[in-house]
Amino acid sequence: MKVRFMKLTIVTPTEKFFEAEVVSVVAPGDEGYFGVLENHSPFLSTLKDGEVKVKLTDKEEKTFAITGGMADINNNTVKILAEAVEEK
Repeated sequence: MKVRFMKLTIVTPTEKFFEAEVVSVVAPGDEGYFGVLENHSPFLSTLKDGEVKVKLTDKEEKTFAITGGMADINNNTVKILAEAVEEK
């Protein structure tokens, strides 16, 4: 089975913090954590403080602590705009 990817970009008001092709993203929405895979329906969500968990194309996983923000999911692209980000 061929693995499909999405483009993830995480930005803060001062920098583009992270950008990569990824398999999945789990983020802390205001109503609870949500997951995104390839071909997800478009949507916008506000984000609360928490962890963004990312599965990369080489099966490596990364976790980022974010402070608030929003997520924009559209056309196999995930954009996370956060007030602050740090890699855990």
